[in-house]
Amino acid sequence: MRPTVLQALGHDPLPKYPIPPEGPQGDPQLVKQYPCTLTDGRSSLFYNHAEWRQVESVCIHRPEPIVCLHLQSARSEGTAEGDWIWIETKRGRIRQKVQLFDRLDRSIVDAEHGWWYPEMPGPEPSLYKIFESTINM
Repeated sequence: MRPTVLQALGHDPLPKYPIPPEGPQGDPQLVKQYPCTLTDGRSSLFYNHAEWRQVESVCIHRPEPIVCLHLQSARSEGTAEGDWIWIETKRGRIRQKVQLFDRLDRSIVDAEHGWWYPEMPGPEPSLYKIFESTINM
């Protein structure tokens, strides 16, 4: 068998997928406090990451950050379509507006990333309310 370039450089040629330290297998105690898995892989069709939020003709289409929840998960928490909810981890918390989605796993919280509010003041302490809804909190 011929070695691959990675092997020749002293690396394993196959990818490794370590268990995330803050996931269900990595920290079962943390899962008791935070039973859902947070993802922010979905992006709005109207924005490019954090760009274009200051362009009025664009932001009228998506003026608020949307978090997708499974219909039954939301109902069990007393949450309805259009409610603003807190999304919390051990690192921080933010608010986004709920959109119900029945084709999402019940344990997934799918939040939008890159949120800031260009209509809010830029100087400290406001900073365009960057800490209000950006999933990086």
